[in-house]
Amino acid sequence: MRGDTVVLAQRGVWHAPDTGEVTGDRTLATVFQLNDQHQVARFARFDDLAEALAAAGLGPADENDQVTSTDGVTR
Repeated sequence: MRGDTVVLAQRGVWHAPDTGEVTGDRTLATVFQLNDQHQVARFARFDDLAEALAAAGLGPADENDQVTSTDGVTR
């Protein structure tokens, strides 16, 4: 994260709608651009983290490994 740009690495899992069987699994990355109200103004999905970081102009010095869960606790 730097300024108003955030890159998030994600694990995507796809399921068959009729059986629930896993049909795909991969790591993706998304670049989010935030506006002045800290809302997502723009986003772009990439096939891997390195590609997303390069597109955002970010690198290892911008990394933040804190995770905030859905219960609002930062770990």
